[in-house]
Amino acid sequence: MALGVQISQVVLEFIVANNAPAPGPVPSCNNPPAGQVGVAYTHTFTAAGGTLPYTWAISAGALPTGLSLDAATGIVSGIPTVAGVFAFTVQVTDSTPTGALVGTVDCSITIAAAPAPVLGSIRITLRGVKVRQVCKPDG
Repeated sequence: MALGVQISQVVLEFIVANNAPAPGPVPSCNNPPAGQVGVAYTHTFTAAGGTLPYTWAISAGALPTGLSLDAATGIVSGIPTVAGVFAFTVQVTDSTPTGALVGTVDCSITIAAAPAPVLGSIRITLRGVKVRQVCKPDG
């Protein structure tokens, strides 16, 4: 008696539904350059992911005194008035129709003091008379 084996192939197809929300925006400090007191400063934070347009904010800490963040563009600009290292958290919120998603990143900007004034002396000649004036700082 012969045994017969019959093999059939069964293909199962699985459909996996991904109900996870789309990834939100991921902001980047984008290496803010150092600045100097009294010198115009500008820097742009960037983000990837999420749904445009973004809204930008500082959610903790503070930007250097004299600088401000444009909420629509992520551009920091202004003229710093105080030297130091300023740590803060940049927050970006996207425009996802089913509920805005938020991303944050910790950043810092270093502002150097303005250079000290150059002191020296000047010579002025008035009608053939030489006058010597020494410049001294106030105080």
